[in-house]
Amino acid sequence: MKIKCYLIRHGQTPANRRHSYLGWTEEALSAEGRMQIESSKEKMTGLAQTEIVFTSPMQRCRESAQILFPDREKIEIPEWKEMNFGAFEGKNYEQLNGNPQYQAWIDSGGQLMVPNGESGAGFRHRCCRAYEQCVRDAQEKGAQRIAIVCHGGTIMS
Repeated sequence: MKIKCYLIRHGQTPANRRHSYLGWTEEALSAEGRMQIESSKEKMTGLAQTEIVFTSPMQRCRESAQILFPDREKIEIPEWKEMNFGAFEGKNYEQLNGNPQYQAWIDSGGQLMVPNGESGAGFRHRCCRAYEQCVRDAQEKGAQRIAIVCHGGTIMS
């Protein structure tokens, strides 16, 4: 059975606006982020037929999912938290520029272990494993349309 899957990134937060690494820190949507999601809701066709809504447990994703699917149950997937940016959390490029650990991580294409965080491979593995399980669960329930509201990094994984 084919399943149509909507992959939706949460709306903008204040840290996103500052271009800061925002992983495991809880942060609400900004006013602009709420407007982005409201606007995208009007443009996306087929959302009303979504049968199952999966979301990251992070506040910015839960808020986005609630705006898009106010009457639907949301199933939180803990493995879809954004990458744990550890020592880089909350900082942007300008703040990290010159940090040898940050430069090594950038030079590795984000593959090295972030100090006090996680590796790119570990992050992708947990995201993909959870995605596969969600698809299996949706198939077992006979769903044909699902939505996933999560993070940009999770979608890229």
